[in-house]
Amino acid sequence: MKKILNNNINKYMPVADVNINEHVTGDLSQNDVGVFSQASRVPALLLVDTSASMRDYADVLKNAVTEMIHTIAQHPVAGNKVDLEVVTFDTQSQISIKIPAEEVRNLVDEKKQIKQEYADQLKFNCIGATPTGYALAVAIQDIRERYQELKDKNKSPKCPILFILSDGNPYVEKKYQEEHDTLLEKMKTQIQEMVRMHQLVVLAVEVGEVCEPPKNPEQKREREEMHQLMQEITGLSNKNHVCQAKNVSELKNFFEFTSSLLVSSATGSQDTTMLNQQDLSQQSVENLR
Repeated sequence: MKKILNNNINKYMPVADVNINEHVTGDLSQNDVGVFSQASRVPALLLVDTSASMRDYADVLKNAVTEMIHTIAQHPVAGNKVDLEVVTFDTQSQISIKIPAEEVRNLVDEKKQIKQEYADQLKFNCIGATPTGYALAVAIQDIRERYQELKDKNKSPKCPILFILSDGNPYVEKKYQEEHDTLLEKMKTQIQEMVRMHQLVVLAVEVGEVCEPPKNPEQKREREEMHQLMQEITGLSNKNHVCQAKNVSELKNFFEFTSSLLVSSATGSQDTTMLNQQDLSQQSVENLR
């Protein structure tokens, strides 16, 4: 089963070699929790749905992520502390860009622009399926590995932050459906435990039409399922870490908020493990509208 599961994940995440057992059992101990409170590196992973239904957002995604990287790279503190990765998920999912903190400043040239060689790595093709469960498995494994690597190097990582953006419910080929759904449930359980232990903070963003009122009973059912899934992915029993971006403008504003949050976490002015409904509701009102 493990081998089959890995092969199917690699069908959607061909660059990943995923060990499912690590996702189910976990590899962070309670003794690690104290390390998260020490200031040094901020591991952050941006997990972006680039399925076919997201094609209207392809350009704004690339531009917004590029601007976010530029903002972090130019900050005197965050440019040395934020350890950032961007992962897209669709039929041809891949790690778009992986930037250790010590390399962030190298992304910007003398004109204070993202170097073309890095900008070209940000690919948002927006095609095919939505393998959310497989994507979360890849993201969580990478977060664990990066945290452990930073810890081994005495970089004292803060609590990792996972941002996930999607506009719809998971969708894979029928032959993978049962396996995918089983993995998705396991990932939700693991995320919930990591959040409870302050080993992870997850912010979920619903994008596009799913944010609008449903027009018929079928839409209502699908959107309620999506809202429930995004809440569960945050690891919380409420919607405190779920935001909505109904259009391009609101999506741009969310990335501005993301940049601000990462800078605040790097400078120590924001403890991401203590984010509450007021923090995000203010962003929803002031920045996402």
